Amino acid sequence: MNHIAKLPVRVKTTIQSRIMRWFLSLPMAVFISSCANLYYPSHINSTFIEEKGETQIGGALSLTSMNAQVSSAPTDHLRLAAGFNFWGWAVTLGSASIGESALQGQMLTGYYTQLGDRVFFEGYGGVGFSASSSDFFGHGILQPSLGFGRGHPKFVISLRTSYLNNALFSDPDEGAMLGPDETHKISGFYHDVAFTHRLQRPNTTWFLQYGMSGGDIQRALGDNMFVPFLNVGVNYRLVANK
Repeated sequence: MNHIAKLPVRVKTTIQSRIMRWFLSLPMAVFISSCANLYYPSHINSTFIEEKGETQIGGALSLTSMNAQVSSAPTDHLRLAAGFNFWGWAVTLGSASIGESALQGQMLTGYYTQLGDRVFFEGYGGVGFSASSSDFFGHGILQPSLGFGRGHPKFVISLRTSYLNNALFSDPDEGAMLGPDETHKISGFYHDVAFTHRLQRPNTTWFLQYGMSGGDIQRALGDNMFVPFLNVGVNYRLVANK
């Protein structure tokens, strides 16, 4: 920075202007390069329902996605959950516009238990899908979570492994639609790790969730290996039959 200070005013202004433009364009460049073609890491359901008979609905928002979910506890340990996630983005570069969007859904069956005074476990397994106008993926999902806190989980660590398998209607390498007799299959594992901070209030739980997502299929789709994500949301307690 001392070397810049010694430069003529016009040259110094040009350098500083270019540096500022580079920093301002960096978030958008990272955002564009990190958006997956069809799969986006949706909010990881970690409601940690503690009471038998309780049902919760909730939702989460990020810069590019909207998520809705429902969870229920039919027994002391059995958990059922479902979720839907819509994500999309669009950017205008000069006279051209680029963008993507997709709908994702999942149905999960899980197990909940308290491991200690301040440790809780919640594990889910299930199936899901990702669909857009040109592609469709089926998901096989395995999702364990650990919660930590006195009385109820205040901080949660979640892992989610999804096996994605598809029948692509378009070729991601060529950007062209495939004919009826053509196939371009992509399959592989996708991994998400998330950290969730929970603020529990009567009948509501607010949360902030952030993490990283990526896997072999991310490379097959032509994107970066890892995608960061951030969600803010709330769960509402609908039914509680103790």
